[in-house]
Amino acid sequence: MTSKKGATHRFLSKLPTDLQGFDEISHGGVPRRRTSLVMGGPGTGKTIFALQALVNAARARKQSGIFVAFEEGTREIFANAATFGWGLPTLAKGALFFLDARLSPTVVQSGDFELSGMLAILEAKKQELAADWIVFDGIDVLLALLQNPGAEVREIYRLRDWLAHSDLTALITAKMDGDTSSPAYYGFTQFMADCVIRFDRRLEQGISVRRLGITKYRGSAFASGEFSLSFGPHGMEVVAPAKAETLHEASTERVSSGFEGLDSMLGGGVFRGTSTLITGAPGTSKTTLAGQFAESACRRGERTLFVSFDEGGERIRRNLTSVGIHLDAYVKSGLLRMYSGRTDATNAEEGRRSAGRGDRAADLDDCGYLDPSVVSGPRRRTQPRAYHRQVTRHATLEPGTRARAERRGAGAGGCLLLGRRGADGHVALGKGGRRAGPKTEAARGIHSETP
Repeated sequence: MTSKKGATHRFLSKLPTDLQGFDEISHGGVPRRRTSLVMGGPGTGKTIFALQALVNAARARKQSGIFVAFEEGTREIFANAATFGWGLPTLAKGALFFLDARLSPTVVQSGDFELSGMLAILEAKKQELAADWIVFDGIDVLLALLQNPGAEVREIYRLRDWLAHSDLTALITAKMDGDTSSPAYYGFTQFMADCVIRFDRRLEQGISVRRLGITKYRGSAFASGEFSLSFGPHGMEVVAPAKAETLHEASTERVSSGFEGLDSMLGGGVFRGTSTLITGAPGTSKTTLAGQFAESACRRGERTLFVSFDEGGERIRRNLTSVGIHLDAYVKSGLLRMYSGRTDATNAEEGRRSAGRGDRAADLDDCGYLDPSVVSGPRRRTQPRAYHRQVTRHATLEPGTRARAERRGAGAGGCLLLGRRGADGHVALGKGGRRAGPKTEAARGIHSETP
């Protein structure tokens, strides 16, 4: 066997989609000048994914594109995308071209239909725009009208040959056939595509969730598995996997929990920037400890966020007043924000919307302390994404030891997590803490004996 002298290996070139999370999963985007198949059931996000990639390319890199719609008209596409603020009508006047390719069954079946005429139009438009991208949205709708398996295969191969010579980066969306993993009417298409992206929508514990996964990528590695996705105010967002190695600064500074006895047990308080989990049965003063933690931070002039999944903020403040913990003044001054929400029956999008209402209390960027009260069971899995970004690992307090916790990112002073569900080795707070009286430590909610 001989090899050519000076032979070089050509790595697969990719185009980024600029969709949050997807470029990390695909290790750079979709294959450049190749075809990617985007498949999934109705309402899973196929069209939004393809359209957003086209819009991002036009905006960020001044790349032109063509969108061929076989299922929806241009008017419907513009109306559906208006909520994301992409400005499609403006882009359609320059960088993007939208072709309404819908046909009625009578037109298709009246003669020997083929795609060659439409492809000739697209070729001319490609030259005019110097296009880099093309999207064929819902091509299965057109092929279903042929009602001839042989004709379907012929037109798919015609399209494949045209794309192979066009030097365009192509995205083709297709519906999945029922519960199978094959696109409707032409399952062999995924063997022809260089990249196959699968969307899914299903119920998990009664909550509708969307997932995205790459099942095939010729010539490239990619992150395997399924990843959660949601729709925010600017389009689709994918939750990319965390890095294998966690790198962040570990502070040696300790901050007070507001309770001298607990600080003594922990060797001077909890480490700044850590998460601490307190568990105990109902009525064991978990929320009271949380109130002391928040009040202590506010007294130091540190912005604090109090998140409760159990009671409303006003009720919490009223109850805490009876044990000498006064938070109203800090709420009025803006130093303390309180957010209450139930997440048992909400998905990612609903959580984002509810977290964004009112005074946007779930915005964690400028808050130094977190206090998510009563986080347990399925609620941990269905919290708003804003909470997930900041709190990523739950730590525990073990008897006689210091808090061991980790956090991702920077900016938070500390986090106190409260859970009703007890576990072996966790500190379970004892009964008898809630009593009013002078502002002594025992009367301020919790009494304990330190060794």
